[in-house]
Amino acid sequence: MLAQCFAEVARTGLCAGVHNESDEYIRAAMAKVRAAGITDYTAHGLSRPPLTELLAMHEIYEIGAQTGCPAHVVHCSLARGYEIAASYRAQGHAATVECLIHYLTLDEENDARRLGGRSKCNPPIRPRAEVEALWRQLTAGNVTLLSTDHVSWSLDRKTNPDMLSNASGLPGLEMLIPLFVKGALERGVPLSWGARLMTLNPARHFRIDHVKGALEPGKHADIAVLTPEAFTYDAGKTGNNVAGWSPYDGMTLPYRVAATYSRGELVYDGATVIADPGRGSFVRPPASLPLSRPLA
Repeated sequence: MLAQCFAEVARTGLCAGVHNESDEYIRAAMAKVRAAGITDYTAHGLSRPPLTELLAMHEIYEIGAQTGCPAHVVHCSLARGYEIAASYRAQGHAATVECLIHYLTLDEENDARRLGGRSKCNPPIRPRAEVEALWRQLTAGNVTLLSTDHVSWSLDRKTNPDMLSNASGLPGLEMLIPLFVKGALERGVPLSWGARLMTLNPARHFRIDHVKGALEPGKHADIAVLTPEAFTYDAGKTGNNVAGWSPYDGMTLPYRVAATYSRGELVYDGATVIADPGRGSFVRPPASLPLSRPLA
């Protein structure tokens, strides 16, 4: 049972992260879509309506509240989900929630229609109104983390005319920061929020903020350098994308990542990853942890 898992995690002081979809509800909705013969880009969203996500979030957070375990929901696509997380935090519970960059960028009526199976992810891409509502949740401080859920499916797994027959997941790691910068500039969101959502909060969430998450004495010098240089993205030409395609292909971005430093060492020169294979090191949380840490 999920409650038993949470109870065990609670003993460690760490956080339990759960995918926020009700399997039983999805199976019923998917059967209904297939019975109706719907196979186009709308099929995926219809097979995973908002309640499949929101009911699961309530279950996850309530189990966290009952077991005393910090509860984390991964990749929430709905503004209402962030309101639910905020309500649990207001009640004194450790309830965090992650947003993905494609939920802040892509919409169902334009991008899913254009991309078909290449837009399929779980939970699904939502309508444009939901995209803008997510940005409002971000500016309200209700988004804990921003990530990509990067998946490098080959195109043969993403181009079936039957939407539901495609693999789920999108590549996005290479474009995470430029996409956030673009969206933030268009909406007047301070770029410093990117550092909070993609560095400080993740480090605190995973309990490694003793060495990660900020440019402070004693912590690793992990730095991305961006330059105001407009470019049109093509995943097949960068040489840094195993999939060779991206839902963001053809998109023009206002800032380019010019360099990346890991622990003070240049690992990306703006064109090529130059880090030696295996240079990474596993970072463990301290042996003794408080039960909860505030997130910015």
